[in-house]
Amino acid sequence: MPMELLQALADDELPVELFLTREVQDKLRILHDAGHIICSFPSAEMAHLEPVRVHMVTPLGRKALRYFGPERVRSKEDDGWSDLLERSGA
Repeated sequence: MPMELLQALADDELPVELFLTREVQDKLRILHDAGHIICSFPSAEMAHLEPVRVHMVTPLGRKALRYFGPERVRSKEDDGWSDLLERSGA
């Protein structure tokens, strides 16, 4: 999954309109289909003339970044294990 792209979108001010290569548009479609972002794609005939509009990173997308994102995004306090250990009395 294109987590680096998801992280870049989470760091950006949204909504944003982007003219993208086909490869990056495919990554956005994966993120959109997974429910991590909400975006609008131009029709296939207009893909080279109109931008992709990214509206937001969803709460599910932000959660995915916390647990599966690049190492620089995650921290030990945010891994969920500290809460589990506190509740178990370990």
